[in-house]
Amino acid sequence: LTREQADQQRAAAEKFMGPTLMKISGTIGAFFYSFARIFLWGLMLWLIGLWWLKVRFNYLKAVEIVGLAGMIGVLGAIVTLLLKVNLSNPSSSPSLALAVGDFDPKNPLHLVLAALNLFDVWQLWVMALGLARLAGVPFVRAGFPVFGFWVLWSSLWISITTALGRLAG
Repeated sequence: LTREQADQQRAAAEKFMGPTLMKISGTIGAFFYSFARIFLWGLMLWLIGLWWLKVRFNYLKAVEIVGLAGMIGVLGAIVTLLLKVNLSNPSSSPSLALAVGDFDPKNPLHLVLAALNLFDVWQLWVMALGLARLAGVPFVRAGFPVFGFWVLWSSLWISITTALGRLAG
């Protein structure tokens, strides 16, 4: 690789990784992630109902539960934004991580505390309650797999974040 070729590759990378393109791709990514998340959680509730609870119901009813519970997530995002602005700390959130003085995103314990977000737990509670009502089962029977899936999902993301943080140094 000659110096000229390296400079050309660098210029091309800077062109595609500029602030404007990053804003556009971030906005589009957040938009699609929001819709995908609703339908994926709806799929998980539907599968939990089908396999764990042995009850058949319409998939779109599960999506409706997730969509309605998602309004709690919107409120949580507003509260998180207000905390970040008022505390002048970009890692602030309505979670147990507020108890940590200096949040370290490479520390797995800090990530676990950040995952224990008040609004996320509230949202999961409402989804489990909706699933229990839809399936006609007690809350505990529907809540256990919903919270269990969330624990597994959060553990996966915490592990990935920790591994990437160690690789980055």
